[in-house]
Amino acid sequence: MVGKSVSDVESKIQDSVVTGDVHVGDVHHNTQNTHVDQSTNVELPSLDEVGEKVSKAAKNVFDFVKGIINRALLFATVTVLVCGFLIYNDNVDVNELIRDLN
Repeated sequence: MVGKSVSDVESKIQDSVVTGDVHVGDVHHNTQNTHVDQSTNVELPSLDEVGEKVSKAAKNVFDFVKGIINRALLFATVTVLVCGFLIYNDNVDVNELIRDLN
């Protein structure tokens, strides 16, 4: 073993499944082909369906939050306009209102 590295002595197995065949080889490229049973099917979940559901849920949440923010801004705008109109027309005495708050 003097002068040889560990990778020269020990072979490493590499495998890949390509159209039903397993190709097994080592670092010296000695390969063997083994046929895989085609009757075994692995069903993987579709990430496209999951992505669509997550996207739809996120859109619904954002639309809901956007609606709440829009309503709050509309309410604040109407409140400011009504208060401004009442103060401008002397229907509300601001000085008295401030004294009542203290």
